[in-house]
Amino acid sequence: MEGQVVSWISTFSYPAVLLLLLACGVGVPLSEDLILVTAGMLVSQGVGNLWIMMVVAWVGVVSGDLLLYRIGCSMGPRLKLHPRLGPILTSERSRSIEAKLKTHGWVTVLAARFVPGVRMPTFLLAGAGGVSRRQFLFADGLGAMITAPLMVYLGHRFGQQVLREIEVGSRWVLTILLGVALIISLLWTIRHVQRLSALRRRRS
Repeated sequence: MEGQVVSWISTFSYPAVLLLLLACGVGVPLSEDLILVTAGMLVSQGVGNLWIMMVVAWVGVVSGDLLLYRIGCSMGPRLKLHPRLGPILTSERSRSIEAKLKTHGWVTVLAARFVPGVRMPTFLLAGAGGVSRRQFLFADGLGAMITAPLMVYLGHRFGQQVLREIEVGSRWVLTILLGVALIISLLWTIRHVQRLSALRRRRS
């Protein structure tokens, strides 16, 4: 499969990346991380521009996730009766995700972006469970703004080394992603609090 992904992206560049990521969003058994890293690796070999590829990767990731969300919205409670999706969404892990969505809403969607294996059930359940589209796009878009460009950059910078790490579990890649996400989230929170404080002082 890795060789086929390389061939498609080498031949069709940005459209291939976009379509492959959309395919991930509807359950095609492809690795999102593999697609993003391969795209970055091929950019380093002259297939496209790094910054454009990062933008295409972000659009593809969010669009694929939105497809899952829309499926959840359209099916609602019937999701759990679906012959293919039902067993996934009635597992102990999915019940835990559903409970966290009810308690924390979009924060759970954001966290799912950084944990492989929980994205599909989280995004489906977010749609079925009433997380608003605005909240979903905000959370998923913010998370993808970190993961998609970073995975493309890692592929561009380290190439085959990153692909090998993905094959054995993406441990160090995931560690980097989580670290960056926490730093950015902290900086965003501090800036948001400062803006609110400044606005309150102006009003008073």
